[in-house]
Amino acid sequence: MAITDLIPGDIGQRLRGLVDRVRNQILEKGIAPVKSEECKEIPQLLRDIRAQLEAALERDAADLAVIRQREDALQAGTDTAFRERLRQAQAARDEQVKQVRMAAVTQWERLKLVSANAAEYSQTVPDQLKAKLDDWDKRAKDAGDLADSLPELILLEGWTGPAARRYGLRAMVQAKAFEEHRQLPALYAKLVELMLRATLVELTFVLFWLRHAKQRNEVGLVAVSGEVFPRTRAVTQNMGKAEQLIRSRESEIEATDQEFCRIVDDGMAARNIIKNGWPTGTQLAFEKVGHICPDYTPQDFTKYEEALREEQEEQ
Repeated sequence: MAITDLIPGDIGQRLRGLVDRVRNQILEKGIAPVKSEECKEIPQLLRDIRAQLEAALERDAADLAVIRQREDALQAGTDTAFRERLRQAQAARDEQVKQVRMAAVTQWERLKLVSANAAEYSQTVPDQLKAKLDDWDKRAKDAGDLADSLPELILLEGWTGPAARRYGLRAMVQAKAFEEHRQLPALYAKLVELMLRATLVELTFVLFWLRHAKQRNEVGLVAVSGEVFPRTRAVTQNMGKAEQLIRSRESEIEATDQEFCRIVDDGMAARNIIKNGWPTGTQLAFEKVGHICPDYTPQDFTKYEEALREEQEEQ
């Protein structure tokens, strides 16, 4: 390919025609026509070529400016999309932290309520049991005295017939009922123990839930930080805030652990009070009843209620 073929348009045709004419003259005459018309056209042709080249350069510069403008627009759109994704990721992380914190606060309030109920229960149960035991001992003693004196009353008063049988049956039912009264402390103590165990299980579950929520929160923060934080300094500052939140959460969970240990200690103290806190005579009576009737069942308590109902109907 000749160099003249690289120049397009009318100037290229003129240049190729000039070159052909000069070649033909050289072939015909053997010398170059220095003063010929063809040589006079060369300066103008060169000026035209330069003008065409400058116009091409201007067009290339304009095209380059358009390309750069498009690239800038694309870069701006990319930055906007990235900032939007970054904002969405940060908002999702904040929402996750907010939800976990709200759940932790809810569980903490529930834990405080359970601990308050457990403390109140541990303080009131021994007094209630002591009062019930005293009342049961008194009633059982009265019923035993009545049953022991029944034959003497029948002989002294001369009671005979249906009235004596009805009164004797009533006295025996009452004595049996109050004997069952003496068996109730063992059942009540067993119910207290089961209730304390259920409370401890509930507190253990709450503590496990808090630890699981803390671990899940840490995993979520690490995942978000690995995706977003290396890209911007502002998000790195938010990571510091998240770490402060984690540290505050850890302090709250540590306080929860201490509260849980205190509740466990209160429960064990209440159990020891229930076991060893009564007066000696009542405690011995309770231990005696507990050894005699270790398998007291709710059906026995139902029999006692039926006996009391019959007694009230007769009265």
